[in-house]
Amino acid sequence: MSQGKRLLELYEALRSKKIVKNKQDFCDYLRIDNSAFAKYTKDRYELKITSDIFRVFSKNNINLDWFLSGEGEMFLPYNNANINNQVFGDNANNNQVIGNNNIANNGSVQVVGHNLNQISASNETDEIVELIKNYATPKILQDLKSKLLKIKEISEKE
Repeated sequence: MSQGKRLLELYEALRSKKIVKNKQDFCDYLRIDNSAFAKYTKDRYELKITSDIFRVFSKNNINLDWFLSGEGEMFLPYNNANINNQVFGDNANNNQVIGNNNIANNGSVQVVGHNLNQISASNETDEIVELIKNYATPKILQDLKSKLLKIKEISEKE
């Protein structure tokens, strides 16, 4: 199925969920031009994923991988924004992330041998956390977590 057909399918799904009322409302919601909508759905152009579109996808559990490649389900089983808030929220010592192979952590979070509460508020760290909060997909979160756990395991053996 083409991206244009997936865009139409997404429109129908959001309309059936009463998130949007009509095509104009859908275009306004995604912040795309109404006249461009027809060009996208006829595959004359590919829809570029802007930060506005990404936020709409994240807010509504829309699977970006499905939209871009057609792989997977249209909707994710959980809200990526909720995971971001739980994993990277203000209370880093009391995280509860359950499901989809995630585990609960009720103690200090360790990042490569350092307590998360002791990491200085460097611009680079802040920027990375903000990027994760705003743009990480569930797959990226899972991959990042897996890599960090491997680093933790190696550093604990030393």
